[in-house]
Amino acid sequence: LWIRQDDSKVNASKIFDGGNGTLKSPYLISSAEQLKRLSKMVNESRSFSGQYIKQTADIDMQGEEFTPIGDVNPKVEAYAQKHVDDGSKESIQNSFDGTYDGNGHVINNINLKKDYAGLFGYLGGTVCNLGIENCNITGKYSAGIAYGNSDDTAAIINCWTSGSISGERAGGIADKYNGYIKNSYSTCILSGTFASIKSNHQYGFDESRLDNCYIDKDNIKSEIEARENSYMCSDKFMKNK
Repeated sequence: LWIRQDDSKVNASKIFDGGNGTLKSPYLISSAEQLKRLSKMVNESRSFSGQYIKQTADIDMQGEEFTPIGDVNPKVEAYAQKHVDDGSKESIQNSFDGTYDGNGHVINNINLKKDYAGLFGYLGGTVCNLGIENCNITGKYSAGIAYGNSDDTAAIINCWTSGSISGERAGGIADKYNGYIKNSYSTCILSGTFASIKSNHQYGFDESRLDNCYIDKDNIKSEIEARENSYMCSDKFMKNK
């Protein structure tokens, strides 16, 4: 039996710069330390479902150790991937289910090296108006914004990434992700057998969930020609096609 920790008693306003997590008064975040505390809370089973966070300044992660928000448990993920085609219910991972509004700001110099790597591991809510710049993300399965989604309503809107992302699969925005991606792009150098804006199509692909998104074709460094390995690398999603 899996029971989510009751997170309603945790006073997040003491961790952030203020706010109470509502749309009109979101939690305010402005520092690397606060971003790491957010990651810790989510990875300890606080989902932030129905709550709002707004970034109020650019955040520099140079020299900071960081764990993805909604970090992927490799053992649970391995089990889920083995059973994805036989009708078994996927095991539950910690996930960020609130709304993170970058407010036009960026997170600079994030450096990640994990099997499942991205700013967010599992996303069940919304990330919007956020840039990830000069990133260095390396893993078996890597992405700029989110590795995967815990809910089909997950959304990435008005986001962009730059820097480098590498792995067996390298997604400029996402990897094993079936949520929505809108008005987002990546100029990252993408190095992997599968490299695209969303690098894994094994779990289904609904083109209607992608709107006005692209990656830079010149920055794809796939071991095998990208067009032959990812549905997401059609001309529709390419700049410099």
